[in-house]
Amino acid sequence: MTTTNRSCFVLMPFDKGRLEVYRHAIRPAAEAAGFECHRADDNFENGAIVAQIIRDIFNDYVIVADISDKRPNVMYEVGIAHTVGDKTIIICESGQGSSLQSQCVQSHIL
Repeated sequence: MTTTNRSCFVLMPFDKGRLEVYRHAIRPAAEAAGFECHRADDNFENGAIVAQIIRDIFNDYVIVADISDKRPNVMYEVGIAHTVGDKTIIICESGQGSSLQSQCVQSHIL
């Protein structure tokens, strides 16, 4: 994936249930806002996927992190994203409240 100043990288588990959230909610919303949206498994390249994820976190304009399932790998990636600056939007499925989300959420205008 070639990153642009309108690229959106989504951090979330790769399971089937979350894929539906990505395909039917996150990606359409990002594209409607003018972003090119992708996940690490959209364009998997040879090599370590963690290196690819870190590269995309650093290069993409905005990061959307779905922490609904509280997966350790997603939380790790959110931590990396927070070192880059104020470009991470954290989302969580209703009913799965998270202290991380309530402490970190800031308003972003896309």
